[in-house]
Amino acid sequence: MGLSDRAIRLMQEGVEYRLKTPVARFDIARDAPSMTAKALFVYGDNDVIVPVSAGEEAARHWPDARFVVKPGLGHRGVLRDPDVLSEVEGFLDQVRKTV
Repeated sequence: MGLSDRAIRLMQEGVEYRLKTPVARFDIARDAPSMTAKALFVYGDNDVIVPVSAGEEAARHWPDARFVVKPGLGHRGVLRDPDVLSEVEGFLDQVRKTV
């Protein structure tokens, strides 16, 4: 993201202060296997902020997670892309039917 070490440290300190939990405590590989909620991870293949590999890692550990990569989209592009919105809508419809 191009943040300085100081900016990253301040952001982490803010998260820790707000959540009253050390950032090191958050570990998707450790925590995701116990998750029972359905999960959909959507990434753009042009995301320079959070790499696709991070989503792959999260989805790999989360039981029955769905992982989707959208070509040509960046980090914020997935939030406004009509195909992504349809993907999310379909996922939510499917989850509602199983509840």
